Amino acid sequence: MQRRLLMATEKRAFFEPILENLVKDGRVAVDWAPDSATALARVKAARPDLLIVDARIESRDGFDLCRNVLQVDA
Repeated sequence: MQRRLLMATEKRAFFEPILENLVKDGRVAVDWAPDSATALARVKAARPDLLIVDARIESRDGFDLCRNVLQVDA
């Protein structure tokens, strides 16, 4: 079963090589969100198995994004 990972960061070029092995063998599908608004919308739409958030993501504090994610379907 393929897992869904959402990376909420504007530093995609930095993280892509790190995640390459997970993506290459098909275990994980990675989606990218360059800002907190996009990340929150994607969480609401697709409920990823894992969300990794850059604490200093553009447009909002990453911790604030995490608090908002916890309120989704609460």
